[in-house]
Amino acid sequence: MKKHVLSLCVGLALTLPAMHSVAKPEREMRDVLAQLSLSKEQRETLRTSMKASYQQQDRAQLKEGMAKQKQLRKTLQQLIMAEQFDQAAVQAVLAELAQLRADHMFRKAQQRATLLSVLDDQQEDALTAIMQLKQRGMQQSEEAKPQRWMKRLGLSDEQQSQLQALNASQQSARSQAMQTHKAFKDAEKALIDSGNLTRESWQALLEQYQDDFQVVALDKAKHRHAVMQVLSAEQKQKALMFQDMREKRAKEKFKQKREKHREHRERG
Repeated sequence: MKKHVLSLCVGLALTLPAMHSVAKPEREMRDVLAQLSLSKEQRETLRTSMKASYQQQDRAQLKEGMAKQKQLRKTLQQLIMAEQFDQAAVQAVLAELAQLRADHMFRKAQQRATLLSVLDDQQEDALTAIMQLKQRGMQQSEEAKPQRWMKRLGLSDEQQSQLQALNASQQSARSQAMQTHKAFKDAEKALIDSGNLTRESWQALLEQYQDDFQVVALDKAKHRHAVMQVLSAEQKQKALMFQDMREKRAKEKFKQKREKHREHRERG
């Protein structure tokens, strides 16, 4: 149990915001649709909606945004690895990331609204169960990965004790973060159900939670910085190497999945 807690602590510290690694709304929607029993008419309606959404995107702007996110994540990583925590600089980076993330979040809300509009009650219940299972799977996956890093980093007994203390101090903040996220998603679902989802109404909702989200993000950054201070210079370099390896594997997995979808689309 102690090793599991410590590995989770290190793993959370090594995981920096990576929005480009999060599946695009269209891909997330396809993954979910594959698990629902949809009629031909439902599939056609959703296919048309997804195609229209894709065509409306400004591809050049999207590419520019992804490049900006990558640079901001690199800057944030450097700030977290630094000896002193520059709170003003970290807050500035987190604010820019949050602004870029808003477009992605709204597109997800639009896709969710479209999906719910064509599902019957039974299918909506199935969707809820699928999403809950998906969320638990993601959490379990994130908790399992750091256990490999623990062995490779070669933490001393003193380091393990320090990380255990840091993790204990973070439990309350982590619980609050989950509650904040759930409150926002529940409010977003209510907005979708009302039939009044627009960019303006959604942005107004986001602004109600934005300060709380920024507090959560800053607290996570402080925690990651504290964890990094426990590691030696060599261990920090190893941690960065493991993160780079994981990102490369994620990109390769995405390429394979995209190719599989293209083949399926051509057949069907």
